[in-house]
Amino acid sequence: MTQNRCCIAQVSIVPVALGSSAGTAPFTYYPKMPGNSTSRPAEKEALQSGCMHASRFEGASTHACQVITLDDFMRHHAVTQIDLLKVSALPSSLHAFPQHDWSHLDIAR
Repeated sequence: MTQNRCCIAQVSIVPVALGSSAGTAPFTYYPKMPGNSTSRPAEKEALQSGCMHASRFEGASTHACQVITLDDFMRHHAVTQIDLLKVSALPSSLHAFPQHDWSHLDIAR
């Protein structure tokens, strides 16, 4: 990700996951397809195995990842505006935002 933002000074990379509560969680990294790295490898592999060669999953490693809530992230980093929030398309990812108060944000749908 650092390489992807090399020309955009106003972008910060924060190496955390968003979740419904703070803590740590295992996160599986796929070096042959880093964009598919996930906290739910069994679900990811079940969804992707039909359209991706098994070799794409080789070399995976699991790491402990810090998890924070979206509210805590916004408070800690003094975020008052979110222009784009990319959320994984996996249905299981929606658990990260059950109690977030979206009322103060201008949300594009």
